[in-house]
Amino acid sequence: GICLTHDLHVFCENMELLDTVTDDKRIYFTEKTYKPMVVGMPFLTLGLPYNKTIHEEYGYKSFNDVLGGVGNTIDFKTCIINDFNLLKDLNNLSLSQLEEKLNTNEVLDMCRHNQEHFKTMPELKKLELEFSKIFDK
Repeated sequence: GICLTHDLHVFCENMELLDTVTDDKRIYFTEKTYKPMVVGMPFLTLGLPYNKTIHEEYGYKSFNDVLGGVGNTIDFKTCIINDFNLLKDLNNLSLSQLEEKLNTNEVLDMCRHNQEHFKTMPELKKLELEFSKIFDK
């Protein structure tokens, strides 16, 4: 494993390192995938080949370019190696350097885009309908 500095650990806790799962034909977004999109936070999806392309296909912005991640590796092994290297690189940054990367208009626009895009997703509309059936009784 790698030993994260306290600052990077706090940064990662607040940023959401997602546990999106995939197999050959499907991708599964969990509540941890959607949380940063709903609240307007940057996020990383670690260990998932083609994660940048997958997020873009679903209409979301990926933060890999901002943080220096590779994004579209072909296989899980390469992806995990690249992700560990990214975490090591982030670990070597000071908190102020991390904030410089994230506190930009570009990142804010990406967060807003993801948040607004999430509100238009059919899955959210279905969930709202089901909740209204329960709570309108």
